Amino acid sequence: MSRLLQTIDVAVGTRLRWPFTRNKRKLARDARNKVVRLGPTFVKIGQYISTRSDIFPEEIIEEFTTLQDNVADMEWQQVKSILIDEKIPVSDVEHKPLASASLGQVHRASYNGKNSVVKVLRPGIVEQIEDDVQNLSVIANAFKVVNPTGSQDIVVFVNELENMLKMETDYNKEATNTQLFRKNFEDVDWVIVPDVYYHTSNVLVMEYVSSTKITEATGYDPESLAYAVTKAQIMQVLRSGFFHGDPHPGNVGIHRGRLVYYDFGMVSEISPTQKKTLLALLIAITNENEDQ
Repeated sequence: MSRLLQTIDVAVGTRLRWPFTRNKRKLARDARNKVVRLGPTFVKIGQYISTRSDIFPEEIIEEFTTLQDNVADMEWQQVKSILIDEKIPVSDVEHKPLASASLGQVHRASYNGKNSVVKVLRPGIVEQIEDDVQNLSVIANAFKVVNPTGSQDIVVFVNELENMLKMETDYNKEATNTQLFRKNFEDVDWVIVPDVYYHTSNVLVMEYVSSTKITEATGYDPESLAYAVTKAQIMQVLRSGFFHGDPHPGNVGIHRGRLVYYDFGMVSEISPTQKKTLLALLIAITNENEDQ
């Protein structure tokens, strides 16, 4: 079956069968398994879908949430070849990955004697994303012809997805984002942002900061953690207007009571006018002022 037909089977087939299926949990699980077989691009799409409870049913959200931890590792020889070809100045790279994500893989290493990690983009992923997004655009445009009003969410979703994946597959841009985020939090002692040591478009070398996934951290008051994450997010939006666009549990950890942020491929920014409006809204909510 061609990749376009497989894409149609997941995107269209699941949608068409949904209203007539009694066991929606099984249908959602089957869709998730098909997404895994389609590879890293669709795993990333599935991860994004898992955050959009405003569009997708509960069963889809719950099944696709497991995709955050269900990604196959790249072979070590493949990673090694990329590091050699890109002339990355690291040594003592551990063969077993520290983490494996849909678009890249992270290994512990040493950079100029510093404890570091090296993040490697999966080879061919940019071209694969372009093909997959093109297939999704074909499907979205077909829906648009059949149902111009009801298909608008799908068209918007595909456009958002394309922009997001373009951001996340440029490690030079991610390095710039990380450095800016680190600068914005340099005076906040309860937030850690790893330093960037070296980068190309396909490889990123950063400071190694160990942490526990925020949803797995023990010995901390859950309300205090929730308060800290919420405060950090509000600070990002209202202080600089530059904020992390993907703060799921895999990208936020805890290190000795401090928040650690990772993965700045997807970020966003708001204008000074938008900041003022948001601030006024928060003040009005705090003061319970409906008129303001």
